[in-house]
Amino acid sequence: MKRKIDLTDTAFLIPVRIDSVARLENLQASIRSIIRYTNAYVKVLEASRYNNHILENMLDPAVDYFYVEDHDIIFHRTHYINVLVRQCSCRHIVIWDADVIVPPRQLQQAVSMLRNDVCDVVFPYDGRFYDTTRIIRELYLESEKLSLLQNNVGKMPLPYGSDMGGGAIFIKREKFDYADGEDERFYGWGPEDWNRLEKWKRIGLKIGRAAGPLFHLSHPKDLNGGHSLDLQKTNTFYLLRKTQMSSAKEILQQKK
Repeated sequence: MKRKIDLTDTAFLIPVRIDSVARLENLQASIRSIIRYTNAYVKVLEASRYNNHILENMLDPAVDYFYVEDHDIIFHRTHYINVLVRQCSCRHIVIWDADVIVPPRQLQQAVSMLRNDVCDVVFPYDGRFYDTTRIIRELYLESEKLSLLQNNVGKMPLPYGSDMGGGAIFIKREKFDYADGEDERFYGWGPEDWNRLEKWKRIGLKIGRAAGPLFHLSHPKDLNGGHSLDLQKTNTFYLLRKTQMSSAKEILQQKK
């Protein structure tokens, strides 16, 4: 077995709501990939109406699990990211989606860019956010071989083009705090990934990317996979446009 990548100064933070069996399978596969190749700290926050203990009992013992009782039908992901970060003391944090797979060399490159002060924020992929499709997802879950994903990129769509800004983000903890964390006005599904990236650029954070793609394991979508209300859609795109039109000084003045 190859030596694991040293990420002892890095925390993978994963907020999740288990809304389907596919989501549960994806999360397990994603975490196994992290643990297989790294020695990073991994923390999962599950928010749901009640704790059925299914996820808690299935997770690897190395994973730190935290449950929050939440009766809201909308999953307030930005809020839970902030909750996770407040509970973490690692130098570097990784905001990680429950359904993503990233090759280990890209994880190593991302944290190296932070450690060497090349960047304050690193996306561990080059902007290509491949959705595996149901068939390729199932084949990957059977083998968990990265080569299967890498050899089939031509059969996967790029639902967000080739310049995606979410899914997996490495950031220095101090810079996350400087940027005032996640904007919790983004409630439910919306353009928070683009807003976050725009804000970070405007306040002067150094942003970079690792070489190579990210793979998103397909899953069914519920109401948290799209705008739940027209008013929500209008409000979140208003917030994005406001950020795009604001100066660094104006953004920093908004800090709580």
